[in-house]
Amino acid sequence: MFTPGNCYGLIGANGSGKSTFSRFWRVSRTQAGSVAPREKKRAISFLKQDQFAYDEFTVLTTVIMGHEAAYNIIKEKDAIYAKPDFSDADGIRTANWSMNSRT
Repeated sequence: MFTPGNCYGLIGANGSGKSTFSRFWRVSRTQAGSVAPREKKRAISFLKQDQFAYDEFTVLTTVIMGHEAAYNIIKEKDAIYAKPDFSDADGIRTANWSMNSRT
């Protein structure tokens, strides 16, 4: 049984059915109730099944890439922080990320 609030991972050898299980998990129902993530509480992330697609990235960056919205925010953050002329608008934008992460 899965405990609410815990994070679970699915690992296995190539061809063992991990992707098939994840597709099933997202759309099916069991006899004991529904099988679905809570709305706006947790994110399910997926990466391409290409073992060479992420060679140029760190492990942390690769994991975050599985959640497109989070990865886009990180890319935007990096671009803003790299600017030589960090503006007030840039500061407000980054402050909004911090405020939104608490909700």
